[in-house]
Amino acid sequence: MSKIIKAAELKVLISEDSEAVIRPVLEPSEDRAEEAAFDASLREGTILEAKDIIEQAQAKAEDILNAAEAEVEELWERAKKELEELRVQAQSEGYQAGYETGYEEGQKQADAETTRLISFLKQTVETALQDRAAALARLEQDFLKLSLILAEKIVKKAIHEDPAWLRPVIEEAYSRLGAVNECTIRLNPDDYQVIKEEELRLQRTGTELVRFQPDPAVSPGGCIIEADTGTIDAGLEKRLGKLARHLMDVLYHE
Repeated sequence: MSKIIKAAELKVLISEDSEAVIRPVLEPSEDRAEEAAFDASLREGTILEAKDIIEQAQAKAEDILNAAEAEVEELWERAKKELEELRVQAQSEGYQAGYETGYEEGQKQADAETTRLISFLKQTVETALQDRAAALARLEQDFLKLSLILAEKIVKKAIHEDPAWLRPVIEEAYSRLGAVNECTIRLNPDDYQVIKEEELRLQRTGTELVRFQPDPAVSPGGCIIEADTGTIDAGLEKRLGKLARHLMDVLYHE
């Protein structure tokens, strides 16, 4: 704006306080009055013209500035748009150029990672199954031992509370004998004192000879029947062993 104003000043710019006056060339015959009038008119017109020029220059400068600002803004927006397009294009070209190589490499990495994960999962599952099987085996063994301990305690408690509890055991074992002429029933000494021959109701036919004999080797609650045809072991340990085998069949075969 200041350059434009100075260009206008090159034509004429005279303030009312200025002592300088531009005078036209006058004929010597013109008088002083006319010169004075002309000088005043010229001064006034020059001042008005100078103000006009200044205002026009200022308006033009304002327009130029506004136009320049608008153009700069437009250029800036266009430049940003072009830069974005170039960036996208470069990215796209780079992606397309490296797509096949990148895809193949990525696929290899994905396959390797998948294989590793599958192997890890298989190993984890196998280890978990082995641990589970081992834990179940230990649990089953513990369950079996506990069952036998409980059974033994129950039997001993029943014998202690009611010694006659042994009678059905003897009768059941005796009933499994075949045809015999005689047999010997061995009992624990404590049980022998309780079980009397006359109290036994052996479901037998004929006149077999049955003898009862105390034997410390027989555990309380059990009996061993001997005959000429064979021996039947109905001892407590034997019966508990049979119970253990039955429990094992249930645990491992059902």
